[in-house]
Amino acid sequence: MPAEKTRPRASGEGKKALAEARAAFERDDFSRAILEGRAALAAGEGGAHAILGAAYFKVGRFEDAVREYGEALRLEPGNPALARRVEIARRAASRRAEGLRRSMFCS
Repeated sequence: MPAEKTRPRASGEGKKALAEARAAFERDDFSRAILEGRAALAAGEGGAHAILGAAYFKVGRFEDAVREYGEALRLEPGNPALARRVEIARRAASRRAEGLRRSMFCS
């Protein structure tokens, strides 16, 4: 019988860290939101992927935002808001990469 892959269950610590990540994000403290979001993930709180995606996007880490939003969408496949955020982050990452390519060849 094949072993089933399961997500770790979120602990009280994970839920607390997620709440702190959300509060930090609302205060525009994106580095703290990332720190607390990572702590929430480490404690098994899968809901932290979306807040991490948002915080990474706000600090211009678009590839990381794509990854985190994508994982959030994988966990909630029918969520249209997450699907839009993945696409927005992909476009931002693509624009940044194109800008870097242009600056390399135009300097």
